[in-house]
Amino acid sequence: MANGNNNLELKIFVTALLLQELLDETIGETRFKHQLRRDINNMTKGLDNMLTVKLDNNVSLLINKATNALETAIEEELE
Repeated sequence: MANGNNNLELKIFVTALLLQELLDETIGETRFKHQLRRDINNMTKGLDNMLTVKLDNNVSLLINKATNALETAIEEELE
């Protein structure tokens, strides 16, 4: 999917998408949530235009793996 020079770029892009996923899971509608969603959407669009890594259909799988890794790390730290 990516070579060593593009890994940071890809990590930032996947993290932005991960933030969107997490925000979608939050309950309730607040001004903060709407503002954050708009900011993340704008950031993702900007990153998408700058991304030099060719993404294939495995992006959602990568996001799922990143989500699971983050959740595991947080749960382990809180135990």
